[in-house]
Amino acid sequence: MLTAPQPTPYDLRFPLFGVPVRVHPLFWLVSVLLGWSTDLREVLSWVAVVFVSILLHEFGHALAIRYYGWRPEITLYSFGGLASYHPGYRPVYSSYTRDGESTRGQIIIALAGPAAGFALAAALFLVFFFLYPSVLVVCEAALFGTYGVDHLLHGLEAGVGWRPHDADWLAMDPLRSSIVLNLFYVNIFWGLVNLLPIYPLDGGRVSRELFLHYTLSDGLRFSLMLSVAAAAGMAVWGLTQREFFITVLFGLLAYSSYQTLSHGFGGGRPW
Repeated sequence: MLTAPQPTPYDLRFPLFGVPVRVHPLFWLVSVLLGWSTDLREVLSWVAVVFVSILLHEFGHALAIRYYGWRPEITLYSFGGLASYHPGYRPVYSSYTRDGESTRGQIIIALAGPAAGFALAAALFLVFFFLYPSVLVVCEAALFGTYGVDHLLHGLEAGVGWRPHDADWLAMDPLRSSIVLNLFYVNIFWGLVNLLPIYPLDGGRVSRELFLHYTLSDGLRFSLMLSVAAAAGMAVWGLTQREFFITVLFGLLAYSSYQTLSHGFGGGRPW
């Protein structure tokens, strides 16, 4: 789970704005299992949403990596994706002063992935708020169980006479609202989960960089201890909520951090 899986003859490969992308077959399988439904259209739309969202997330990392002068590569695999690079490579320019190995540089690279997902969610919110707000009302009810957006729309209409252009977009095809809901869910909630201080999630990388910066030699140990505690807590929470995937995933992450803590620290910086 900490490194890219070995290449297979069935990998999908393509470039994205000059960044090599490899999609492992298990990525498709796990995505289908996570979104399994008797409706084939629902399954295919879910897989498409996961593919686009995770690819965007990793491309956010890749852009930050490229900014610091390295060559990024993106791999999508069973439990998500990673953007890796080779720290030894950097363009030979005497004026090149960006320091990606600094604490600040590594934190920026880590946060660039979730930031890309949040930016997509924000853009979608603005588009639907002004064009099809009924979609947001349904999405908010599904995600939060409230109708804050609905109250806001009524307030705008009553206060300033603003009326959105909403052609009953939901009634045309409920699958569309499902796609929008999944886009919000993956890019917001998965992004927030990714910020937990659990290695190798982005939040775990941020906490590791901060611990290394402020506690020096004990930084790795402290970050791994926090990673074990946070991942174990999430696994227990998943168990109480009967969320099998969350329990297994965070149980594995807790075990991985515990093993690293017990048997020494690995090197490398895959993002």
